[in-house]
Amino acid sequence: MEYEPKWKTHLTKEEAIQLADSEWYKGKSTREIVEFQLYEPRLCMPFDEFQKAVEAELGRPVQTIEFGACLETLRREFEEHNK
Repeated sequence: MEYEPKWKTHLTKEEAIQLADSEWYKGKSTREIVEFQLYEPRLCMPFDEFQKAVEAELGRPVQTIEFGACLETLRREFEEHNK
């Protein structure tokens, strides 16, 4: 079965800014953060908070370059952890 994100992704620029300004990620679990932000092309939260959430979910350090060069690999790894 293919992994399906829970939330709408591919927000407009305006929607992403509004979401980031709302600080939606505060009070969310690391899994909830990663389930959304890993599949949304526009960053909707501080990058360092997103990176920490991904590291917590994957159980390993994640280098910044992986978010650009290896994004699909990160997604597959996250999906494997959440089967």
